[in-house]
Amino acid sequence: MAAHTRNHGAAPPKEGVSRKSLVNRINFLNFTDQKIQCVLGRKEGGDMILHLSPLPSFGQYMVCLWPDELSRETEPASLKMKTISIPAMGGDIPIRPDIRRLTNKGVCVRLPDPVDLGSRGRVKNNPYPDMRARFTHQGRLVTARINGLTDRRLSLILSNISTGEAPDLKPGDRIEPALVRDGEILFSGPYIIERFEKENREPALWLRPENLIAPRFPAKKFRSTRHKLKPSPDAVFTHPLTGCRLALTVTDLSGSGFSVWSEEEEALLPTGLQVQDIQLSFAGVFTLSCHAQVVHRREVGERRGKRPGFLYGFAFVDMPLSDHLKLQRIIHQCQSSHSKVCTRLNPEDLWRFFFETGFIYSRKYHAFTENRGLIQDTYSKLYSQSPDISRHFTCQENGGILGHLSMLRFYENAWLIHHHAALKKAGVRAGLSVLNQVAAFAYNSLWLDACHMRYMFCYFRQENPFPHYFFQGFADRLNNRKGCSTDPFAYLSYRKPAEPEQPLPPSWKTGPCTALDLADLRFFYEKSSDGLMLEALDLTEDRAFANSLGPVYRDSGLTREKHLYSLRHNGDLVAVILVNIADIAINMSDLTSSVTVMVLKPAPFTRDILNRTLGSLSHLFSRKRFPVLLYPADFADHQAIVYQKTYTLWILDTGYSDDYFAYLDQVNTMVEQANTTTQTQGETS
Repeated sequence: MAAHTRNHGAAPPKEGVSRKSLVNRINFLNFTDQKIQCVLGRKEGGDMILHLSPLPSFGQYMVCLWPDELSRETEPASLKMKTISIPAMGGDIPIRPDIRRLTNKGVCVRLPDPVDLGSRGRVKNNPYPDMRARFTHQGRLVTARINGLTDRRLSLILSNISTGEAPDLKPGDRIEPALVRDGEILFSGPYIIERFEKENREPALWLRPENLIAPRFPAKKFRSTRHKLKPSPDAVFTHPLTGCRLALTVTDLSGSGFSVWSEEEEALLPTGLQVQDIQLSFAGVFTLSCHAQVVHRREVGERRGKRPGFLYGFAFVDMPLSDHLKLQRIIHQCQSSHSKVCTRLNPEDLWRFFFETGFIYSRKYHAFTENRGLIQDTYSKLYSQSPDISRHFTCQENGGILGHLSMLRFYENAWLIHHHAALKKAGVRAGLSVLNQVAAFAYNSLWLDACHMRYMFCYFRQENPFPHYFFQGFADRLNNRKGCSTDPFAYLSYRKPAEPEQPLPPSWKTGPCTALDLADLRFFYEKSSDGLMLEALDLTEDRAFANSLGPVYRDSGLTREKHLYSLRHNGDLVAVILVNIADIAINMSDLTSSVTVMVLKPAPFTRDILNRTLGSLSHLFSRKRFPVLLYPADFADHQAIVYQKTYTLWILDTGYSDDYFAYLDQVNTMVEQANTTTQTQGETS
């Protein structure tokens, strides 16, 4: 009690670091070839910031060597050591330079015991001697030395500028400084001037970020669902500004980004900072690589009994496609244990599902029988190897497939939705489940340029109620053909004739399509439909002649060819013909290996001319039959051309994902209400 009374009211002990701990730190820096920073004053004026190499320390002294370029011509008498900072976790340790000896090779300093940090504590934001700031003001490039840097403040010294030459800066002005090291811009963002002291020998500038939120994309109503994982992954990376290795706990993860939490008052993660090569480590079992940007910072209260900290939000900028797929698997599994993305499927289970759902009906299977082995090989590549151009989604229960849908990147920026099927016993929910998966996958892929998911499209038949409701229904609801468009096509199956097809009459000619032909096609389509078909199907002048997907398919052991022709009558353009060649049944209706004829002038284009034109192109197909799509669909009716069915081409611009998600949300709600009503009626009866 007496002892307690004597200490009552005494000042708390000052924060300090023992000499023993300091020596251990110095020896660690020597072992890892790290440097110690010091500021030297020169006789002729001006300060010099140096990085010294520490030698092993065994007691009360620290010996450091000058940099090679300085040690050659150093005169000890011309130097005055002002400060020394020893890097350590939590901030640099400042020590008073009590010099024992100074030579042209280095310096010997007596170490205090303990190191008194006083009220100032560790130096958390020491200057960055190898980094400069630069900005443009009124057409003039200004270079500055960094005097202090935190999440919320940036202070600069305008070096090599006299008072009379200082730029005309005022509090409230907005500038955009870039932090540069060795010519590389590490960070750039908008700041507001808080204070400018230009009367100093070296003018000083204090700045604050314009905002603490920097979204990468326009605000959307529907966002990627955030998930808190157990165990939480760690975000491990080298800080681009400090060079320090960090491992921060991920608090939540979504398909478009993640958040990390830090106890440090200033983790030096300013909004807008881009960080390359982040490793998201999942309990050390596996990692996902990504490039991400800090998009928000906010202070949070006590967390699990710890003191308050800071939450930093990162948005993904780039990620390898293989890691993106792993991320999607995790996210979808978190949302529902029944949702599977590109999981390995037993081939027998998959084919049984297609036959049981009636997706492969008798006439379709008859077309398969001649090429059964080739088809099985193609699906093995698509479903076992998960190539970058294919994704499949399933709703499963106890290992059995209840619903299925797949996507295929078939044009440069457009993915084909196909093979949508569900077991009858699973009801509407299984079919809707995989449709929701595709929508979520698309939203979580928009940020990744390598996915090329600008458009999603599919072909469906209006008489089928499920696709009519979900595809045509949304197009009608949106009522904006630049957001979602539908175009009908007449479908027929062309069989190569036993005898060689008669050639076209002399007044008719097919030849390579030109940019002028595509301009005519665009003019015709904009007048008749003005939808998304030409952009999505790479039929614009700037995209039509590229074939970037050919090598991508080839790398996956698959085939993808595109040919464009023009049909002319007496020199006038009558039709543009798109020929797609792909592996057999990669799409089970074979629309990926077909001829699409877009007719601009139907009057002279008869059924006989169509047959002769198709005959002249049939050498491109190895099979006896191939599908033909005619646009506009009523062309076939006007020319009495016999066709089997009408397909509607549905295209969604993924920039309108909010509208589509809102539509799906309404449908989900209706289905849930219907199921609840059914269950209630069953319980009542």
